[in-house]
Amino acid sequence: MKIVIISDVHGNYDALSHLPEDYDQLWVLGDLVNYGPQPAEVVNFVRSRAAHVVRGNHDHCVGFGEALRCTPRFREMAEATRSYTDAILSEDDKKYLRNLPL
Repeated sequence: MKIVIISDVHGNYDALSHLPEDYDQLWVLGDLVNYGPQPAEVVNFVRSRAAHVVRGNHDHCVGFGEALRCTPRFREMAEATRSYTDAILSEDDKKYLRNLPL
């Protein structure tokens, strides 16, 4: 069985779309959203193709509308892009993020 394990996609659908297609399962270890320009496309891709997904701190922040828990080094950029991500994602996308297991 060939398993592809990824994490920290952060809304970068262009990178995600270049995964090899010859795998049996896709596992995603969190942080689907924030920073990148295509969070909705990433959520849709993961929803339709991943066998296992866990919620990252950025997914939690956007899904629940809570303050981001990240290192000070990245906090300013994360907060700046969170409003964009929040505006792009549908309520259904945010519900999906909220329901991901920790």
